Amino acid sequence: MTGAGDDVSRLDDGPDRTAVGDSARVESRRSMRGVSVKAAASRTRWQRRKRARTRASLNAVALRLFDECGYSSVTTRRIADEAGVSPITLFRYFPAKEDLVIGLFDADGFADRFRRESVRKDASAVDVVRSFVSVMLGEMEQSSADELAVRMRIIRADDGLTKVVYSRIPDWTTKIMHVVRDDRGGVGSGRSSDSPIAVTMLVSGLVEAMFEWSRRCDAEFRADIDLLVDIMSDACSLLR
Repeated sequence: MTGAGDDVSRLDDGPDRTAVGDSARVESRRSMRGVSVKAAASRTRWQRRKRARTRASLNAVALRLFDECGYSSVTTRRIADEAGVSPITLFRYFPAKEDLVIGLFDADGFADRFRRESVRKDASAVDVVRSFVSVMLGEMEQSSADELAVRMRIIRADDGLTKVVYSRIPDWTTKIMHVVRDDRGGVGSGRSSDSPIAVTMLVSGLVEAMFEWSRRCDAEFRADIDLLVDIMSDACSLLR
């Protein structure tokens, strides 16, 4: 015969169904969280690639139309239609029509690259600009030079766009000064090469150098990277 104590013993030795159920639910939630994170990460990568493709498509269509038909003759609706997107989508990527040509120099990627060149605390703002230009020229592929030549040709052919470029020099100078000073904790060095005037002069010289390179590209019927390096290097040496 078995007594009550034996029954209790058997009950105690058996599995705790409540605990097992709780454990299973915890594991299930962990698994679901893992799937959700993985799915979210995959979706984020897909969205980033989609945005990059859309931006590149809009850029390519706009540059082709501007180069073939003239900047003022092409509407943003035509660009959007040929790129297969709505005008609203176009303006989400490029807030103003001129940004399709000039916005390259305001892109976040440029700001990030410039920030990486400003990590040396002893470098002046002018030194940082020179270093940035040197790195960008050193990494430039022929396809990028060809695209830059098209952009500059479009700008030169339109007086309004040319004025926009010059009007943005103060803004570019301000962005450069902010990046350099932020990396130093908001403290300037007091050197003349750290002044906004010096940076403005250098940026203006680089803009003029790009216009000169563009004119010579048209004369030689090719986007010569070596020529661009020579002309930009001369511009960078103006404030030495």
